[in-house]
Amino acid sequence: MRRIIAVIDRDGEYRERLAAAINGQETGLKAVTFSDPESFLRHAGEYDVRLVLVAEPLSEKLGNAAPGEVRIVLSEDGLVSGGSGPAAVRKYSRTDEILRRALEIYSEKNPDRLLRIGGGPCRITGVFSPVGRCGKTTLAVTLGLLHAREGRTLLLLFDEYAGVFRHIASRAVSDMTDVIYAFRQGDCSWSRLAGAVSRFGELDYIAPVRYAEDLTRVTQQEVSSLVSAIAEEGGYLHIVVDMGIYGRIPAELTEICSALYMPYARDPEGLCKKEELEEALRAAGRTELEEKIRSVVLPPPETPGELMLRPGDYLRGPLRSLAEGLIRDEK
Repeated sequence: MRRIIAVIDRDGEYRERLAAAINGQETGLKAVTFSDPESFLRHAGEYDVRLVLVAEPLSEKLGNAAPGEVRIVLSEDGLVSGGSGPAAVRKYSRTDEILRRALEIYSEKNPDRLLRIGGGPCRITGVFSPVGRCGKTTLAVTLGLLHAREGRTLLLLFDEYAGVFRHIASRAVSDMTDVIYAFRQGDCSWSRLAGAVSRFGELDYIAPVRYAEDLTRVTQQEVSSLVSAIAEEGGYLHIVVDMGIYGRIPAELTEICSALYMPYARDPEGLCKKEELEEALRAAGRTELEEKIRSVVLPPPETPGELMLRPGDYLRGPLRSLAEGLIRDEK
């Protein structure tokens, strides 16, 4: 059943303009208009109504039986008559401001659940390796940047050490430490978690934890639940997860990944660790996971010894060609 924002107003031009603006924001909630409370109540059962934006003179006519998790009054002065009842927004504010405030109000009234702010099923790609210095984060970033050209993409970094993101994310105001803490406290409103999101080119990302020990305080189940919640409610088309080293990866997380990539170095040590991991998976009866994992050897960097600090550094030459090939094979 489609989740909607219902817009109820007798002013046809206003309600259609507001609905068009909401739908143009890719909220993942379809704005549907109604000219009066009666028509809304007749058809409301056809939708999963999450928000109701109703002109103040019509609000009382809805009564207490009106469906919709949150009702917000479109008021000319931003106040509700009598100072009680539903929350209100100023009717003639900018449409993006009306939507922003409406989502904030929803979040405040539903702190234990996320409101989806994007549409479509989310595909999760995992990148991990038992081998150090093999290009794991490089591959994750490249895949993320390429996916971001198709739609909203988020990179989650569960590595113990920031690596190159120590420089890329130097100005990030929040990081995975803040997100994990908020999630464990039950404060999983996306409007709050989204404050930790930074940008790298077209790619959204959440910076790694500040201290390696922060990851030791979170259980594998909590990591899986966090990623699943963001996939379900974050509004992303793709999520790329830099999982770090395999030993910490929850089984549940590997199961929800559409693709799993394991970069490794083609040298004696790298080959040994790759073979050990494959043997461990077979011994544990995880043959389905072994079949799902695709081993990858990255091409040598075009500028050895230099940090890759710009999006363009990841989107050129053999590295880009390799990642594009992996994405094509997923489809």
